[in-house]
Amino acid sequence: MEKVLARRKIFSGRVLELEVLEVETAAGVRTTREVVRHGGAVAVLAITAGGNIMLVRQYRVAVGRSMMEIVAGILDREEEDPADCARRELREETGFQAAELVRLGEIHPSPGYITERIHLFAARLEGRPGPAHLDHDEDLQTVELSPARFRRMVAAGEVQDGKTLAAWALFLERGLDRTMLSRTPAGKG
Repeated sequence: MEKVLARRKIFSGRVLELEVLEVETAAGVRTTREVVRHGGAVAVLAITAGGNIMLVRQYRVAVGRSMMEIVAGILDREEEDPADCARRELREETGFQAAELVRLGEIHPSPGYITERIHLFAARLEGRPGPAHLDHDEDLQTVELSPARFRRMVAAGEVQDGKTLAAWALFLERGLDRTMLSRTPAGKG
C-alpha cells in the first residue's frame, strides 16, 4: 500500500483529469505518482446476424494512424449502467440494436497511471441497421469482417487496440465463438 500525502490537480478536461500525488511507499520512500482519472467506458464485440464481426475504423491522433477497434464509448456519467451504455454505443456507432448482450468482464487498460475501467461485452446484432448517430467530433467507418479474416488480422498483429484484443480473448475463452459466430440467430437451433 502507498499512503497519499498530498494531491494536486493539474488538468481537468471533458474526458479526464490529471493529478500529481505525493505518496509514501510501504518501505517509507516518498515519491510522486501521476494519475489520470477517467470515468470509465464500455466496449462491445459486435456480431452480425450472419456471424461476422462488426468493427469500426477511426483515426486516433494519439498514435497517429487509423485503428481497427470494437465499438466503444465512455460512460455518460459514473452511475450509468454499462449495459445501457453498450446498447447506446452500438446504436450510435453502427445503427444496430443488440438482440443479445453478454458481459465478458472488465479491464483496467494501464493501472500504473490511469483509473479507467472498461466494461467489455459481446453483442449479437439484430435486423438491419438504422441510421448511426455519431458524436459531432467522431469520424469512423464500420467494417464487417468474417471471423476467419478477423483471426488472421489478429494473428498478423494488424489489430493492436487493447480493448479489442482483450474482448476477443475473453470471447474465445468463454467459448462464445462456437455459439455467437454461427450464422443462425440465437435461440433458433
